[in-house]
Amino acid sequence: MKICIFGCTGYLGSELSYYLSNCGHQVIGVCRKFPKKETEFKKNFVKIYEGDVKSRSFLNKIFSSKPQVIIYLISLNHFNSEKNLDNSLNINCLPVIRILDCIRDNKFNIKFIYFSTMQVYGDYARKKLITENSNKNPRNIYALTHSICEDYLLMMNNYNNFSSTSIRLSNGYGFPRLKSCDCWWLVLNDFCLSSYKDSRINISSDGSPLRDFIHISDISKTVNHLMKAKKTPSLINLASGKTVSMLELAKYVSDVNTKLNNNISIYIKGKLINKKSLTKKINMYKSMKRFKFSTKFLDDLKIKKEFDLNSGIENTIMQMKKIN
Repeated sequence: MKICIFGCTGYLGSELSYYLSNCGHQVIGVCRKFPKKETEFKKNFVKIYEGDVKSRSFLNKIFSSKPQVIIYLISLNHFNSEKNLDNSLNINCLPVIRILDCIRDNKFNIKFIYFSTMQVYGDYARKKLITENSNKNPRNIYALTHSICEDYLLMMNNYNNFSSTSIRLSNGYGFPRLKSCDCWWLVLNDFCLSSYKDSRINISSDGSPLRDFIHISDISKTVNHLMKAKKTPSLINLASGKTVSMLELAKYVSDVNTKLNNNISIYIKGKLINKKSLTKKINMYKSMKRFKFSTKFLDDLKIKKEFDLNSGIENTIMQMKKIN
């Protein structure tokens, strides 16, 4: 298939570009500026467009390549989205609307895959099961802008020759395809990096916050299935379906390091926690009520994940060892 990836040099975009190219697809990359030093990575693309995705003339150039699928990943991160509403709408929403208007006006036959976020559900920590039918309740600008794009895509699905799937992503992790990717602030990547470099893990909270993690390779694998499927849902949760506390997560990373002959110290709010206290706290957190993201649609598509937390963490750390 001929696939156009908007945000092809970002953390997820670069992994998707590599994965889908190696699956035999023709990948067209779109970015503001392609890294000059990434000559090997550039081989994954049949064409690269550099420019402003809000420009209609630039979009016309992209559509001249006649892509069958568009994968859209361009967005400010959570922190930068909160700084200014106007800027966030301009970057997170306006390009999507311009692209969709271009598709509608020209009656292009295209499948559109949009990367949204679980944050559109709002404060889901108090819920037991979060499905695609759960009410949206965005609590921040990042979630709001993604919710707006989701709604516009749902409206667009009423047009002939157009179908879209908004992927509500939990927390991706894994070693980045490009050095330029800003991904080490992501909590699981951060835990892996600090365990490898400093033989310690620093938890800034009390360790109780809950998260769901999915490896970037499994994200790419899922997208490949969605592209090829004849019929896909308009909204889909992309998650592992396994919820863990930050302290449990640190223990996972510690156990993998032990397997790799590296002993790790775990700190909570700057204080070293011993094994007895660690076990006690983890058991306490395990007994607490916790939410779960439904992965029924993924199960219906019979998409099997390659990585669980143990193998995904080990893969990330081994990639660090390989590079260094």
